[in-house]
Amino acid sequence: MVNSSNIEFNSNNLQISKNEIPKLLNQINEDNYNPYVTERDVVIFAEDDELFQLLHKLPYSRSYDTLNAIKIRVNQVEETNLKEYFPSIYPYKSYIKAQFPQNFNTERFSNFQINAIDDFTIMGVNKLWDEGYFGEGVVIGVIDNGVDFSHPDLQSREFASKNFTISGADISYSHGTGVAGAIVSTGESTDGLTGRGSAYGAKVAAANMGQSKEGFLVGDFLGAFDWLANFTEIKIINTSWSGGGEDIWLPLTRRLEQLNIIVIGAAGNEGSGKLNVLGSPANTIYGLSVAAVNEFNQLAGYSSEGPASGGFTKPDVTAPGNNILTTNKVGGYSHFSGTSFSAPLVSGAVATLISALSNKTIPYNVGLLKAALMKTSNNTNDNNELRVGQGLVNISKAFDLIKYRVIDNQQIPILSLATPTTGFFEHFTNLRQNIYTEIPFTLITSNASNVTISLPDFFKEFIQISPINQSLNSQVIWLEIDTTDLGMATYATNITIQDYFETIKIPISFIISSPPNFKVLFDLRHTFADNGYTVYRAGQQTGTFIELINQKGGWVDLIDSSFTSNLLSQYELIWLPDVFAIDEIGATNITSDEIQALQNYVGNGGNLFIHYFGQFNDSLALPGDNSLVGTNIEMLNSVISSYDMMASADNPDLYKYFTSESGSDRVKITNQTQLGWGIEEITTFDSTPIIISGDAISLAENNVIAKWSHPDSGRVIVSSTSSWFSSESAINDKNSNDFRFMENVINWFMADPRLEYTNYQFENNKMTVDLFVSSSSLSINVDPVIKIKSNGSLYNNFELVNSELGFYEFTFSPEINGIHNVSFNIGDEYLNFGFNSTLLITVIVSSTNNLFNNIAIVGIILFLGGVIAVFYYRTNYSFRQK
Repeated sequence: MVNSSNIEFNSNNLQISKNEIPKLLNQINEDNYNPYVTERDVVIFAEDDELFQLLHKLPYSRSYDTLNAIKIRVNQVEETNLKEYFPSIYPYKSYIKAQFPQNFNTERFSNFQINAIDDFTIMGVNKLWDEGYFGEGVVIGVIDNGVDFSHPDLQSREFASKNFTISGADISYSHGTGVAGAIVSTGESTDGLTGRGSAYGAKVAAANMGQSKEGFLVGDFLGAFDWLANFTEIKIINTSWSGGGEDIWLPLTRRLEQLNIIVIGAAGNEGSGKLNVLGSPANTIYGLSVAAVNEFNQLAGYSSEGPASGGFTKPDVTAPGNNILTTNKVGGYSHFSGTSFSAPLVSGAVATLISALSNKTIPYNVGLLKAALMKTSNNTNDNNELRVGQGLVNISKAFDLIKYRVIDNQQIPILSLATPTTGFFEHFTNLRQNIYTEIPFTLITSNASNVTISLPDFFKEFIQISPINQSLNSQVIWLEIDTTDLGMATYATNITIQDYFETIKIPISFIISSPPNFKVLFDLRHTFADNGYTVYRAGQQTGTFIELINQKGGWVDLIDSSFTSNLLSQYELIWLPDVFAIDEIGATNITSDEIQALQNYVGNGGNLFIHYFGQFNDSLALPGDNSLVGTNIEMLNSVISSYDMMASADNPDLYKYFTSESGSDRVKITNQTQLGWGIEEITTFDSTPIIISGDAISLAENNVIAKWSHPDSGRVIVSSTSSWFSSESAINDKNSNDFRFMENVINWFMADPRLEYTNYQFENNKMTVDLFVSSSSLSINVDPVIKIKSNGSLYNNFELVNSELGFYEFTFSPEINGIHNVSFNIGDEYLNFGFNSTLLITVIVSSTNNLFNNIAIVGIILFLGGVIAVFYYRTNYSFRQK
């Protein structure tokens, strides 16, 4: 069960006295204090005005009155107690780094060869202009790197302006001036028509951010949103940037929807083929995410694809994005391309629609606006909802739809929409028997109390539908599917959404195949991977790995629960992705009981896969802020030290991953076990070394990846990078080193039976090897198959003693000098010792298939009494079940 990122807190279910919350701060049990986290500033959002008043009884240091949020300093115990009443708690940052989508083909023009009126014609804006609606009376908030209102075509369009930058980051006006112009420019410096914004009668309130030397938009975003939301005239806030994976956008955009302010933002310019890279905050369920089309009504090649981080359908709509003529910071005009300029065209179009509704005295809310825009969008030359949403905005059609709808008791026209409209995307349609999963869809409505959702009776037996929150206009609804009693077949039906006025059908079809060969627990409790809670099979960082596990017969459960021995025992592999963040959302501290549960699990044969981000200094941190970002190394080491590994932060100033200087680095595989078979190097980004000892073995140069295994325990891999399974080559090229390394990792973890040597000795012309065979079977009744060749001829003079279940001692004394090969085979694992009795001994582990065609050198060289032993290892695909 993993819909945590969209769980809505219902204050109606909370029974609380006004005096109870302040008591929390006086009821701290010092014995429960967690040493890994000291006091820190957090932001707490209240879900309604009543709870916000209760928050004010706490000793807060700053109040964001319009957003119903406070800033307060608490320790770990206080924070945990407060979460019982206020689940929307986030570490405070004096700034949030946002990134501009890259702009393309920017050029300054002295003549206007590309007519912006074409864009407004296909968006239906000019029809509302013809009816006398230009956005008058509407104010659009623009949060960007500054709007230069000295531009002659923006001077009359200023409503308010305020700076929210931080020290060391200047307001450049390079991006924000163009964004504002696409919304409200009068076009008077052109021919009075060509350079107009889509709502040239509206005004802009500019919250000006700084721009760092790395190119980030930086500043007090919470303060900016709070300032803008305080103006009753502001109906829209435009965000032509991406705020990354900050989960704080969810309660923020939810609050803005409650205030009847729609957030419209750029989908991003990451290009096609990359899932889950949409720009935030518009990619939340409450925002409106805008993709870009080119002049041929096709998705622009740079426009980012969905789904949203929660797996639900995004982007929402599209708008023109190529060669948008708009104001520049030097008083003229330029052509810009990118979703940064698609979004303001839609913001202006919505402002024009609002002015038309106001003129007709038609009340509205955010749900009505979004549903109308999405239902009336025109088709593009692409019907993939994860690329173009519902299509190209046509604002005049939206106006016509709203005018003739039945109204509710608040006089608001009734209108609803659910997505996806054409069926769920493939990541959610291939299921297995005996699993539980959740599939999201969106409900956008002007009045949720008018809406019901149903399934045919047969499907109700194994599909539950999460309840509708009647106070929300935008929400994610979850299909909770239990396939335990289902046969292998294809199941298809429709989800029926009924509001007062119409019936909406969403087709759903999924294939149930055989039960999984193995199950993987993907940890959501201690991670901040893929925006914390919502990875799903759509995750950009982890989705490819999850899909590969599914292809190999496995299944991944996304679990947001504390580790217990009972929970862990249900899985063959525990996966901890990007664990233990410093001041990040979605990463809960691990307890000593959980660490013990993990140790017991691995000791009983379970497998553990951990990767982490590393620890770095944040060059943008201000005095008083925690400059360290990334992984809590101390907490990580409390887990991995049990496996002879220690993470390090030896290079904390290395912080290029999220900067304009970032690039794809690669490291060579230094240990050619099965894990490195057929691979020379893999992708990494600024990884830090792992300190290894004991049974731990390095897999790559600089010790950025290491493994641990023991004959009577499970297997462990720790990686200080996730780049090798999130790189473009891993995602797009199944023949790439990165993709093959993913395969090797799965094969190594799931090998069954397993054959390992525990001791090797060569003395007095006698070879002794201690072997251990382990299997998921309750008993092992098959001895290793042994073959010996001396100088090319078969030789059978050896001794194999089974000392106890699974343990063997092999001895062999060559009777002639020369080259000898001793091979052990059981299942798919294969050990081969090849040696010259007077010079060289080598150990090979390979699959039973193509033994001599599939040899990989391990890179462990042992000096044993003057004899060099080089070990080799290789196995074929095998899956291990407990």
